[in-house]
Amino acid sequence: MTGADFTKNLINAIIDAIASGKGKFILIDLDGNVISDIPLSTLARTRIYEQTFEDGTSDLTANNATQTVQSTEVYSGSYALQVTISAGQTGYVETPPRPVSPNQQVTFAFAHKEDANITDIKLIVVWYRTNMHELATEEFTLDVTDTWQLDSRTVTAPKNAAYMALRIQATAGASDGNVYIDDITIDLIGQIFRVDGAGQIKVADTDLLDEIQTKLDVALSTRAAKDEGETITIANNEDISAGKTAALKNFKRWTLYLKTAGAIDITIELSPDGGTTWYKAPESPISFSAAGDDVVEMGYDCTHIKLTGSNTTDVTAQIRGVY
Repeated sequence: MTGADFTKNLINAIIDAIASGKGKFILIDLDGNVISDIPLSTLARTRIYEQTFEDGTSDLTANNATQTVQSTEVYSGSYALQVTISAGQTGYVETPPRPVSPNQQVTFAFAHKEDANITDIKLIVVWYRTNMHELATEEFTLDVTDTWQLDSRTVTAPKNAAYMALRIQATAGASDGNVYIDDITIDLIGQIFRVDGAGQIKVADTDLLDEIQTKLDVALSTRAAKDEGETITIANNEDISAGKTAALKNFKRWTLYLKTAGAIDITIELSPDGGTTWYKAPESPISFSAAGDDVVEMGYDCTHIKLTGSNTTDVTAQIRGVY
C-alpha cells in the first residue's frame, strides 16, 4: 500500500466513524495521557423533524385513515393529532421523508394513546432510496394503552438508504377506533455541522460527507493513481424473466445500474462458486412501479450475479466494478 493509499484509507475511516457516531474523540496531552475520551455520538445530534401540532396543522400523510388536530386529548401543549380508523380496518399516518446517510444512527420518539376500539398499534420505520423507492422497513409492535405513553427507538440506516419516514399504523376492532399522537421527534446521531468563520453553526447537511469525500479524492489524486475499473453489461433493453447471469471480476467494489421500460420486480441472486449455488441478495427485489432507473451499491464477494424479472418488461442492467 502506498503512502497516499494509507492516508486516504485513514481519512475514510475517520469520516465513517463521524458519520456513524461510533467513533470517539480522544484528547491526549504531550506525555501521552488521555485527557478526554468522548463517543462522537454524544458530540453531535441534529433534529431533522419535530411535530408538536401546536400550530393547529399536521404535515403527516394519512392512508386508510383520517386525521384531525384537536385540543381535547393532548400529551403536552394545547394540541395533538387524532387518527381515526374505520371498524375492522388498518390504517396509518406517515411523517414527511427526511434525508439520512447509510449506516447512520437515528433516534426518534413520539407520544401516543388509544381508545378501547384499537386492537393493535405498530411503529414502522420506512427507508427510501435516492429515487424515493421504498428500500426496507423496520417494524416495532407497541403496547395499546389508554394513557399517554412516550415510545422511543434508535436504529441504524441500512446500506443505500437516502431518506426515512416514521409510519404509525393501527387496526380498529368492531367499531371505529382512534389513536392520539403528539410530540414526534427524529434526531440524527453523529452528524457533521458546517460552521462560519466565528464557529457558528450554519447548516446541518447529511450530504456534507459526500462533499468531503469528493474533495479528498480530488486532493489525493495528485499522489495516487485513479482507480481502474470495468463495465459489464448483463442485459441491454431486453426481457430477463428467464434470468440473466454474468460473471464478475475480482473487483474491490462494484455497483449495479438498472433501467426498466415499465413496472417490474427484479430479483438479485449472487453465487460464490461459479454459478452452482445461488443466494438472494439483501437488496432483492428491486421494485419499479413504472418505467425508471435505480443505482444499487453492492460490493459483495461473489463470482456471478443473476437478475430475474417478474414479467417480460425490457430491462437494461450494467455493473461498474473498480479493481
